Amino acid sequence: EYYNNAVLTFFVTSNTTKKQIGLGNQNTSGYVIYGFNLSKFGTFTLFYNQVVNPSFPATPYSAIDQFTVALDDSWVFYYQNGILLDKQPRVSYFTSVQFFAFIYSADIIQNITWFNIRMK
Repeated sequence: EYYNNAVLTFFVTSNTTKKQIGLGNQNTSGYVIYGFNLSKFGTFTLFYNQVVNPSFPATPYSAIDQFTVALDDSWVFYYQNGILLDKQPRVSYFTSVQFFAFIYSADIIQNITWFNIRMK
């Protein structure tokens, strides 16, 4: 299923494995449009419009951190542990999204919460 507005929240269990987690759609061939690029070196960057956002610096993370990416009709919001990290305008040609996770070695993503938002 695909949604126009959505929220994805998750916890990771390790900061020593590479993971790409976020929102994408069938038009992106499985690539993350909006989400998190978590490195095996304990830092992460943000995916925006299918690429790593060059204006957001590599940021440290811990194995117990919570990450959230949220979309409304106009904006993409990125959170770490409930703190807003970045807000970007939504790319208009990516109209619907679904959950994507790419894990490059044995690891676990825990407590995934995924839901759509009904806008009035």
